[in-house]
Amino acid sequence: MEFIFQPNNSIVKKLILGLIFIICIANLQAQQQLRIVVSQQIEERSGKQFYIHTVQKGQTVYAIAKAYEVSVDEIYYENPGTEAGISIDQQLWIPTISKEQEVTKELKRADFDFFYHIASNNESLSHIGDLYNIPVSAIRNANPLLMLPLRKGEYIKIPVLNSGEEKENISFDPNIPVKADFRHTVKAGETLTSIAKKYGTTPDKIRAVNSGLGNHPRAGQRLRIPQTATSKKQEEKAVQKTEYISYKIKKRETLYSIARDYGVTADDIYDANEGLTYRIYTGQVIRIPRITIANTYIVHKITKTTKIKKVAKLYKIPASEILDLNPSLGTKLYAGQTVKIPVGNKATIAANVPDEKPEGKETIDKNYQEPPTPLGCNKLKTIKNKTFQVALMIPFFLEETDSLDVEQFLASEQSNFKPFRFIHFYEGALMAVDSMRSLGMNIELFVYDVDKSITKTTKVLQKAEIREMDVIIGPYYQQSFDQVALFAGNFNIPIVNPLSYRSETVEKYRTVIKVKSGTKYQADMLQVIIPEYFSGAKVFLVNQTSYKDANKISEIQQKISSILPPEIKISNTDIYNLAISVAHRDEEFDDRSPIPDYKLEGRTIKPELISEMMTDSTTFNNSITQITFTKDGLEPFMNTASPLRTNLVVVYGDNKAFVMDVMNKLNEFRDSLNIKVIGMPTWDRLNNLDEVQSNNMNLMYFSTDFIDYQSQNTQDFIKGFKQQFNTEPNNYGFAGFDITYYTLHSLFRFDKNLIRCLKYAPMKMLRGFYQFEKTGKSKNVENTYWNILQYNNYTIQKLPDPVIPSKLSN
Repeated sequence: MEFIFQPNNSIVKKLILGLIFIICIANLQAQQQLRIVVSQQIEERSGKQFYIHTVQKGQTVYAIAKAYEVSVDEIYYENPGTEAGISIDQQLWIPTISKEQEVTKELKRADFDFFYHIASNNESLSHIGDLYNIPVSAIRNANPLLMLPLRKGEYIKIPVLNSGEEKENISFDPNIPVKADFRHTVKAGETLTSIAKKYGTTPDKIRAVNSGLGNHPRAGQRLRIPQTATSKKQEEKAVQKTEYISYKIKKRETLYSIARDYGVTADDIYDANEGLTYRIYTGQVIRIPRITIANTYIVHKITKTTKIKKVAKLYKIPASEILDLNPSLGTKLYAGQTVKIPVGNKATIAANVPDEKPEGKETIDKNYQEPPTPLGCNKLKTIKNKTFQVALMIPFFLEETDSLDVEQFLASEQSNFKPFRFIHFYEGALMAVDSMRSLGMNIELFVYDVDKSITKTTKVLQKAEIREMDVIIGPYYQQSFDQVALFAGNFNIPIVNPLSYRSETVEKYRTVIKVKSGTKYQADMLQVIIPEYFSGAKVFLVNQTSYKDANKISEIQQKISSILPPEIKISNTDIYNLAISVAHRDEEFDDRSPIPDYKLEGRTIKPELISEMMTDSTTFNNSITQITFTKDGLEPFMNTASPLRTNLVVVYGDNKAFVMDVMNKLNEFRDSLNIKVIGMPTWDRLNNLDEVQSNNMNLMYFSTDFIDYQSQNTQDFIKGFKQQFNTEPNNYGFAGFDITYYTLHSLFRFDKNLIRCLKYAPMKMLRGFYQFEKTGKSKNVENTYWNILQYNNYTIQKLPDPVIPSKLSN
């Protein structure tokens, strides 16, 4: 894969300048504010403990919140009216246990999956239920102590329902008649309920005619609609073949102004352009349906209170033209009202269709047919008529800048300063975004500061745009990722887990793309590696304890056993020569004496018998030897290791003390035995292993990352990164580019089929290879690829990729 690096550093510059601004302002505020002493007065209210703080001159809510290690919102919530300001000598109730501590404890104790919703003032449970498409009864069950009316800032648990839970299980029914030659294109903000209401049907019936449809249709998704009672005239109109105009959008046009010109509605244009959003751009090509209308106007429905001037601006016409056509309307419009909008000169009215072709760049495609929806994932064309909304959740820890000593900060090295820790990932991601934009992908990037804090994460999830994302990359930390993954699964949004090795990531959630390779695939790779590099070796499997990862150890043992021949033959000449060597280790041995018996691979060897069959060979058992280190040490290895062939020791465990102990003991036998070691599952995460020992035993291990600095792609990336950011990328910089580029490149091809089609989109990246397979439950996929690295001549080399039998046909 050849990458095109088109970085743009303007966003990073803004971030850094903004960060410096925050630091300076926060430092100035800190200098001006008085030191706040935590109150010793504690009282109880509604079963909770509170500090009673008396406001002093010069104190602010922000400073008080920081002193008590709570958020400003918590003070506002517990002290109604303080959002308008606080006064000297006012007493504030401040919880002794912060909301962050409270929700973290709730999540740990919970016996069901949920994420949080922060209520607005007097928000109804039915509104929350509609927002997340779950029954009110489920919300009540998850929040048994909930009191109505809800208060602003109240945390509500939103349970994640399993398939069929709290609702009827709807199966696809091909016998239900649907509207012929018609699909409804879902627009942003629409729900199954609103779509069903529009067509006079029910959400269950829509699910029944759309196989695999979940509770939350995605913007751009095309849905079959159940057939409803319609007049004969309407049925005839429905089956008429629609003509389309190909139109190139001009500067300052809106979808509404274009729709008015052609006598159609904005909804008609949305329906004709799958994936189209209101964010259009100059030069974008769209299709406009050629519709014959009976009147000289179209109808615009008001959904919320507005002014007639705003509607006029939307359609790019004077307000006076609307008022002339709607004499009963005032200047203020209200939800539910309908407004007649005069059509433009390109509209087709009644049967009087103009003979001449309209002016401009549009052409009529009378033979246009809607392309069939692809059944597979062999789609190579990219989607250029859609703006993809992408969320990037990175832990910037920006709140940690509020109490810095600026002079000391700028005068010293700050490599461990948390807000800088993941900046390279962000910069690498920006290079990937700009590279994809250069390939024609329209991207609207949303960047959020999401770290370990549950309350901080929950506030981000309250943003309306999050529900409309095409993909979410991050968060990094487990507790925050758990919340966002549950939220994303509820709205059927793919979410990329960038840095975690946890297998639970793909076992617990619904729409996860796990970038770090699954350790379970290493056993399959061993079945190829061992015959290729260690043919004829005596194999040992060493694990730390008998209970930890017992199932995985058993699986590895079985898979290795399946590729080992049950027996192996060793030349009698070699066996006899070894017998002589063993005998001469005894200084009292006399050459005239018979050669004594000795043990070879745990078996007693009689040299006298062997000497009579020197041209023959002896058969030995070749089964794998499994050793539990805490129980047996390496005694089974010492008793059965072979001095006549390679001893391959597969060491399973990530505890550094265990690994170092095993390596030290094995190294003691290296002078008399040929020992090779394979370390698994994640030895790439172990630091400071003894390089001499690793080299002596040609340590081989699995790694998710390996950067080939001799590669032209790598050199081009480093060069581009240095040009933009004046530094070389660290591993996070490479990760940010790889993960973001691959995700966006695949999204550009597959759109809403992203997760389903990833297994058919392998790609070589800067740090390795991406080859995803479906795993866990629902739609989750996990990278299966591991780099195989080996110590050789005191360098770490990447071995050629083993050929693993493909699973694509499964």
